[in-house]
Amino acid sequence: AAAFAQLDIAGYNYMSEKYESDHQKFPGRIIVGTETYPQAALENWEMAEKLPYVLGDFVWTGVDYLGEASIGHSVFESSKKYQFSLGWPWYNAWCGDIDLTGNKKPQSYYRDVVWRIKPIAMAVRVPTPGGLVENVSGWGWPQEMQSWTWPDMEGKEMEVHVYSRAAAVRLMLNGKTVGEQKIAAGSISAVFKLPYAPGTLTAVNLDGGKPTANIAIETAGKATRIVLKADRRNIKASRNDLCYVQVEVQDEEGRVAPMAAIPISFSISGPGELA
Repeated sequence: AAAFAQLDIAGYNYMSEKYESDHQKFPGRIIVGTETYPQAALENWEMAEKLPYVLGDFVWTGVDYLGEASIGHSVFESSKKYQFSLGWPWYNAWCGDIDLTGNKKPQSYYRDVVWRIKPIAMAVRVPTPGGLVENVSGWGWPQEMQSWTWPDMEGKEMEVHVYSRAAAVRLMLNGKTVGEQKIAAGSISAVFKLPYAPGTLTAVNLDGGKPTANIAIETAGKATRIVLKADRRNIKASRNDLCYVQVEVQDEEGRVAPMAAIPISFSISGPGELA
């Protein structure tokens, strides 16, 4: 209390359960969540919205970083167990919403809905291999993808998560309704299970029973081309400036083929170098 009295704002790390009780003791204290668990983002943001003395919430962490290697892991293993870190070949923390090259990771789409940036998001759980369980660290996120391309899962059950701020959501496959679910109070999630079949998977928000926002993902066809996407056109003549070139394996329609295993080698000409 003496230390906080010297500050305009009190930072709380992994102590959101103390917000309301501490406010009773110190009604003049302004609080911000300076470090919180990724999977508690919704609960912590709801407190930031509800409590006028809580300024906001920083989920650990925004962008992946080198160090604390593997603390955000999610791995399939033979038994349930707690592990803080996994060692080599892990080299980055893997707990970020954004990866090292600037791409959104699955949890980032969830938090788009948490923070009311988007009205709906959808993800497909990566199937757990037979005989294994998924171990997710306290800073991790379950393995899921924004993909409906699962060529080895034809006819097998898949789990689809829809994240929404609507009263209810509908899931459709190739124009046919798979099911509808109400979003429970204190949640933004609905879970559907259905046998996999290729095509278009669509999630629809229902407000007052009427469709509003929707999102869809399509099955990719046969991989036919490789596309390079540079994140910038110009860089400085310095080893401290980089251009990230993303390699996409696509079908004829330009859809990413996420399961394609295509060996690719790189070379470069001119004054640059491969870092």
